[in-house]
Amino acid sequence: MEKDIIKLPLKLPRNVWVMADSGWIHGKWVANVTVYAIHTREGDLVSNINAETRPTPEEARKLKGTIHEIEDNAKIVLENGTVVYGCQVWWKVDDSQN
Repeated sequence: MEKDIIKLPLKLPRNVWVMADSGWIHGKWVANVTVYAIHTREGDLVSNINAETRPTPEEARKLKGTIHEIEDNAKIVLENGTVVYGCQVWWKVDDSQN
């Protein structure tokens, strides 16, 4: 049996909602990019603020983890100009405004 495949929207940018400390805020999903994260022994994924930058081997050793490359991750620009990545935040597409 074939698994269902979720198709990413072909038309970007898309309006999205991102969960922040103060609640949901608007942003724009502007691209799908490759990001990097360190997978720790505890099972956490830790990325640089700019997740498009690869952690150094020293950073991975400090966290006792391994570096992973994750393709097709959402790059989101918040309404205040801050850039976040889908692997770093809770987010959802805002279909009411797309």
